[in-house]
Amino acid sequence: MSSQDEVYILGDFTMKGAENALACLYSLKGRKYLIRGNHDNFVDSEIFEPSLFCSIRDYMEITYLNQRFVLFHYPILEWNGYGKGAIALHGHQHNHKDYNVKNRANGILRYDVGVDANNMEPVSAVEIIDFFRG
Repeated sequence: MSSQDEVYILGDFTMKGAENALACLYSLKGRKYLIRGNHDNFVDSEIFEPSLFCSIRDYMEITYLNQRFVLFHYPILEWNGYGKGAIALHGHQHNHKDYNVKNRANGILRYDVGVDANNMEPVSAVEIIDFFRG
């Protein structure tokens, strides 16, 4: 990962407080964006430095390589661009890898980006695009 990468964190970054969040964020390269999850209370701490994130939001839409992505912490049944090729990315559930495989098999363009569902590693936009095309 380089300092030029854009890193989208889809919530529940840490439940270990603002000090832990700060230490992790200082060590993480790239421009960071937080889609706030239900366990991201560290953001409200007086010691937390929100400028470590380019933005902190509840919802975001981005386009990368002509692919629209809808980013939200929670899995939703329909999203902007649903049925038109937009891929919904979420966290929250701590699924296993088979969750994403089942969604693809059922024609559902929804992907759990949590490390639990991705061999305990972050996943790139290119990997997600390739996953649904392959």
